[in-house]
Amino acid sequence: MQKKISILYFLVSTVIFLSLSFAGIAAESTPSEKKFEETSGLLSTGSNAGYGTLTKKTTIDFIGNIITALLSFVGIVFLGYMIYAGYLWMIARGDEQKVTKAKGMIEQAIIGLVIVLSAYAITLFVGSFFNRTYSSSATPYD
Repeated sequence: MQKKISILYFLVSTVIFLSLSFAGIAAESTPSEKKFEETSGLLSTGSNAGYGTLTKKTTIDFIGNIITALLSFVGIVFLGYMIYAGYLWMIARGDEQKVTKAKGMIEQAIIGLVIVLSAYAITLFVGSFFNRTYSSSATPYD
């Protein structure tokens, strides 16, 4: 019974945390407000510093952003898996079978994180190659 209550408490607190963190994303500004970029002076500061401020995104950039988002999500899943395995290890109370199971889960999570980080590094490398090679001939998607 205690285990079910603790799992329920964990799930409810996770849902509350995620809903509060995404609340700022859903907020919209009213049409009468000026955009932050227009009023803060960041655009002129960036252009004076030599940085391009408004560049068109290519389809390669778009695909790279999707791959980066997916790999980031998978990394978060593996992090949650690691935390869950650590929780199982903590509540094992010396039971060797449960400790062995938790250690196996932690090893699997580490292997998964190494694979995700390797995929992310390969994506960055290949993406930078395509960005240098095909950036002038690619068509913008916006």
